[in-house]
Amino acid sequence: MNPEKKIIPIKEETSEKGAESPKAALSAPGFVIKYGLILLGVAFFLVFLSYLSHIQQGNQQQLAELQKNQTIFSVSAMQSIESLQQENADLKDDLEKAKGTADRTGDALSAALAELSQLRDQLAATQDELAQSEKAAQSAATVAKDKTVALEYLWRLERLVSTKRYTKARALIEEMQGLGLVALLSDAEMPNLEPEGVTPAEEFARIVEVLS
Repeated sequence: MNPEKKIIPIKEETSEKGAESPKAALSAPGFVIKYGLILLGVAFFLVFLSYLSHIQQGNQQQLAELQKNQTIFSVSAMQSIESLQQENADLKDDLEKAKGTADRTGDALSAALAELSQLRDQLAATQDELAQSEKAAQSAATVAKDKTVALEYLWRLERLVSTKRYTKARALIEEMQGLGLVALLSDAEMPNLEPEGVTPAEEFARIVEVLS
């Protein structure tokens, strides 16, 4: 008796259990998402590189601007330093000139003060001379006045003698002696005195001798 044979259908074998075909794999949703993520990452990377390049260019521009500003600042600083040095030199020159002017002014002031002191001394001496001259003039005026009074007494005495009023003449002589007028009678000739050629002192002595 022959055993009964069963026909078993043969299935297609796959290379791996559960593996899909390449077409099915490419059409799978997971692959699309992965591919999109990769593209997005590449795009972000490119954008990041562009951003870095832009930053680098900006930094270079800023660096160039800073270097330019630094150069300008250095030139300006050097010019300012040179200007300050020139101003300092000018100030020193002005100071030296002012010092020289002050020295000359001080010397001139000292000379002026010395001259002023001399002028003060001269003024004081002149004032003393004027005071002495005024005093001498006053004294001379007093003496001249007293001499005039003495001459007036002498003329009165002559009139008394000429009219023979001897008593009054003697009293007038005593009065003249008491007033000190006799000493003021000049020993010089008087142009209007009689007799001519006789001095007042001689005339008085002659009258006293006549009355004695």
